[in-house]
Amino acid sequence: MLYERLAKETADARATFMELPLVTAILGLSAQKAPSRDSEHREMLRHVYRRFLEESYHHVRAAAKVYALAGSRVDEGNEPFREWLLQHAVDEYGHHEWILNDLRALGVDPADVTRSKPSPACAALVGYMYYVAGVDNPIGILGDSYVIEGLSQLFATQLAGSMKDHLGVGDDAVTYLERHGRADQAHMEEFKILVDSHIRRDRDLTDIIHVSRVEFQLYGWIVQELQAPSPV
Repeated sequence: MLYERLAKETADARATFMELPLVTAILGLSAQKAPSRDSEHREMLRHVYRRFLEESYHHVRAAAKVYALAGSRVDEGNEPFREWLLQHAVDEYGHHEWILNDLRALGVDPADVTRSKPSPACAALVGYMYYVAGVDNPIGILGDSYVIEGLSQLFATQLAGSMKDHLGVGDDAVTYLERHGRADQAHMEEFKILVDSHIRRDRDLTDIIHVSRVEFQLYGWIVQELQAPSPV
């Protein structure tokens, strides 16, 4: 099946991302029953989570526009992809507001976030998304969904629980993770059916694979910068 080929040909890029030290450390929190009593560690974790949300704001704010742009460029011979992309744009619309609400619950002024600029890695990711959607093969942008929503499907709910357990934050500070963790379960099932049932050209699958591999690397760069100070 084509989805299996996608998973197989991106497995090494995904494994490289999953082996990043910060990724393994954050995921390992769920195995710890009690929160850390080390105030320095807790403050580092709070900073990383805050930076993750700030970077996600810039990425997620662009997602609906990117999917709409890609959908508008899909040719008539690939109508299922046009429909999926345009519907996905609607589904993703406004999710950056969830992130702003979470940041507000963490004591961050949303106005500071909306005025901020993404890190170089996040700016590269967003720029690449627009390039694929607006210049290259628009069907390739499914690689963005495969990477971001695939990771969310696996770990978002788990991470939300870890943030609450180890930072002592309330439900109002993890709405983005919890809502996406639930929604992306269904999205990835729809994605798999779309790929297996409607790809007719090898070029389209090849481009989805390529975009996926690029985005695993770009998203990895974002993660590696999360411990750095917020960009001005």
